[in-house]
Amino acid sequence: MDRPKRETSVTARMAAFLCAATIIFFSISAAINYFSVSEFLRNSAGEDQNRMARLIASSVADKIDRKIELAEAQSFGQANAAMQAGSFDTSVGDIELDEKTDKWSLPVSITLIDKEGKAVSSQKTPIYIDDMSGPIKDFKLGRTGHAALVDDRAYLVYAPGAKPFVNKFCSYNELQKTIDADKGWILMDGVYGHKGPVFASFSPVEGLYLSKNKIKWWLFVVSDADMIAKPLNAVMPRVLAIGVILAIIAIFAGIILGKTATKSVSKLLTDMDKISGKNKEAEERVMRFGDDIALALTQTSGMIPNIKHGLKAIVEMMPAPANEKQKDAVNTENSNIDILAKELDDISDMARIEAGKLELNMQKADIKDIIRSSIFIFEPKIRGKGLDLKINILKTSVFVNADVNRIKQVLLSLLGNSVKSTDTGSIEILLKELPEDVEFSITDTGIGVLPGKVIDAGLYISKAIIDKHNGKFWFENISGRGSRYSFRLPKYKPVIAGQSA
Repeated sequence: MDRPKRETSVTARMAAFLCAATIIFFSISAAINYFSVSEFLRNSAGEDQNRMARLIASSVADKIDRKIELAEAQSFGQANAAMQAGSFDTSVGDIELDEKTDKWSLPVSITLIDKEGKAVSSQKTPIYIDDMSGPIKDFKLGRTGHAALVDDRAYLVYAPGAKPFVNKFCSYNELQKTIDADKGWILMDGVYGHKGPVFASFSPVEGLYLSKNKIKWWLFVVSDADMIAKPLNAVMPRVLAIGVILAIIAIFAGIILGKTATKSVSKLLTDMDKISGKNKEAEERVMRFGDDIALALTQTSGMIPNIKHGLKAIVEMMPAPANEKQKDAVNTENSNIDILAKELDDISDMARIEAGKLELNMQKADIKDIIRSSIFIFEPKIRGKGLDLKINILKTSVFVNADVNRIKQVLLSLLGNSVKSTDTGSIEILLKELPEDVEFSITDTGIGVLPGKVIDAGLYISKAIIDKHNGKFWFENISGRGSRYSFRLPKYKPVIAGQSA
């Protein structure tokens, strides 16, 4: 295969690979978020409806108890003389149809017992369903939500628009399965007045007189199940749109990376052939290969924030996660992208260093302020691990001529190493002023490092940055304590007119 065809093939493969990887990553992330948020919505709706069911059930029971207590008071007033410090024997029967009024009522029998245990008088009074069902009648939840009073045989005692004891709320088996649920809410099928599945919350009606007479009623709050996921379904078109945008970004990233990398590789192969023929020009081209790779990595890492912002947009459009487990799942996805971007940045910096192309934006800066801003970023992690943070830096300003972002990169790398390697003890930060320099050090009680060895990309890059500032970088093990990372930077010296910088 000739060179143009080979470059086109590799570029197409790179674009397809990045696009496929992005789509897979996006799909997995979206699926995790969808099911996580769906579960959150169901739990949230279930807790809200269950609270409503308990309040309505309590209100119905209170109405029945108050009406019976009022009837007892009236009976006591009518037979006060005969009562003579006696008591009531009150019983509640099964709900029945009053033939005179054609209304369903709860029959209440009140008997006055004197102090000798003899019945003085007896009175029957009905409590009509309409008089105790006000909280149910007035309750509405969205478009399809309502409350219903159900007996232990699954018959409707009361529901808006339904005749008592004519229709069943659900099958008897479905009722038993529902009231055995642990959460106080459940998905149900075959509920009266609803064609599809409903989201049901329930609570027993536990009044004093109902419980005493072993009458078991249940208060249900129900709504169509599809209403629960409606907010999530409404946001899905925007999620899909973001997925398409991310796929397009990935395609362009693949094309850029593919073209850059394949050109560099093709040049390398050609130059290696020329090197074998001792061609001086080929040697110069091979030296530029490091620049090409650094450029390719920089362009690729530049695409990572776009993908990350897209995923964050998805998270922000969805309701907040309900618990720490769901929050951790969402944060882990974003952390993985941060790690990938950091690794690409490190490799890109190493390529620039090897090619001698590490550039600095030098300016006058207060080293104390740079250190304080870096400590601020890591302080929550240090405190979170229970480590003792000791800070001993200068109170007065000390200026250096430095690239602020690069020096901060060094500080964050060193702080990150110390926090990562230290589980107990302390981290001590020291800044002292020397006649011509300032010296920074961070000492930890961690596992230590191999003295005099560069063991990871962060330390390698940190040393190169400090060297580029005409400073000195070193680190060492502290016997029995951990490790110490140090560097020195020359103090800022203003350029005097007539002198070179």
